[in-house]
Amino acid sequence: MTFCDRLNTRETSRPSLVASLALFFVGASAFAQEPALPCCNCDTAARPSNVTCLSTDQLGRRVIHMEPLQATGLDKDLKLAGTLIVDLKISVDGKVECAHAIKGNPIAVSAAMRALPKWTFKPSTKSGIPRSSCGRLKIRFRLSSNGSSTKLER
Repeated sequence: MTFCDRLNTRETSRPSLVASLALFFVGASAFAQEPALPCCNCDTAARPSNVTCLSTDQLGRRVIHMEPLQATGLDKDLKLAGTLIVDLKISVDGKVECAHAIKGNPIAVSAAMRALPKWTFKPSTKSGIPRSSCGRLKIRFRLSSNGSSTKLER
């Protein structure tokens, strides 16, 4: 039975129909987007001189507030779990200046892009002066209608 056949049959349950539509539209929109530029160049030879590049563990230890990922809209009926990999640039005041998803489910990436601007970090310093920092986080998530969880992997 094809996707379109399932839409035309009355046997399709509402939650599975909603889940199928959500995956279809989110997946289609992910392919339609232009590739984003990376937030930082910590992985290249052209490392920025005015930014501190941090390891996953170092960046994870600097988290002050972590807003949990939340399912919204059509994806509320889905049950998703997995890991996201996100590159972040943290400003001198500890706020997320830029976030770029490297790997992860498109629905979870969307939830992360809504939550990450609310995260706060302890700013990096050099000689006591706050500076921007960059790094990569691995975020373990579970999204469902019964509640969600968000944890860092180190």
